[in-house]
Amino acid sequence: MKFGLYAINYGTCADPDSLARVAQHAEAGGLDSLWAGEHIVLPDPQRPPSPMNPQDPALDSLVALTWAAAHTSTIRLATGIIILPQRNPAVIAKQFATLDVLSGGRVMLGVGAGYLEPEFRALGADFANRGAVTDEYLDAIAASTPLQRGCTPDDLANLILLLVSDYASAVTGQFVLADMGAHLALNRPRSVPT
Repeated sequence: MKFGLYAINYGTCADPDSLARVAQHAEAGGLDSLWAGEHIVLPDPQRPPSPMNPQDPALDSLVALTWAAAHTSTIRLATGIIILPQRNPAVIAKQFATLDVLSGGRVMLGVGAGYLEPEFRALGADFANRGAVTDEYLDAIAASTPLQRGCTPDDLANLILLLVSDYASAVTGQFVLADMGAHLALNRPRSVPT
């Protein structure tokens, strides 16, 4: 059994020094992973099923994990979860690929469809179709992984996402555009120096 620490980006850990210190102690204590949650915006005033008060301190999950990566060397870094239909799949793929490179291959991507309608409304995201949007975005991300390019399972396990328009166009649908513009490939070395 492996143990991880959740909410590395909330509450007390929303302070940079505290986040770094907690991440280092978690790594020194032998924990497997650090997990960051996500709510970009929250209803104000708070109402069920919202898990947090909108005034509670909360850092962006990817930025917080990047900060944790800069202060640790072995502990895995995970989102628990990214609310995928509120994001752009090309941007998420690029951000995670970048974090994977910067962390030396320690990233785990967790996604969900979301459940707070006011959050979707505030972001201009489609709450009613969030399940279908999530499925389509996952297809777009999966179509752009190294496995599609003949890379090894080890490469895929490192979550190296190379989202380029020709692969994204293969899964064009109602929510993913055929031409995502310029190639967004992250030029990642085959191995990360340790």
